Amino acid sequence: MTSSRFSDAFAVVAGFPIDGMAAAENLASKFRSVTDGVWELKLAAPIRQLPRGKLIVSVKDRQGNISRLERTFSVAAPAAKR
Repeated sequence: MTSSRFSDAFAVVAGFPIDGMAAAENLASKFRSVTDGVWELKLAAPIRQLPRGKLIVSVKDRQGNISRLERTFSVAAPAAKR
């Protein structure tokens, strides 16, 4: 898939800032192809703490149908060792 077709058909929006991008910006341009049909976003630094985060992924097929997936999650700092 060419990069322009990719950006038209794929969107990933985070409800929090990530890797220098503001909340609600489309992160699709940060993804790289791993194998046919598999894309990944490698974070510059791990998310160490996030009380509540939301990711919305949208994919448009060749017929123009849009599939949308929304996930809410949290990241807690590891518990201190005793």
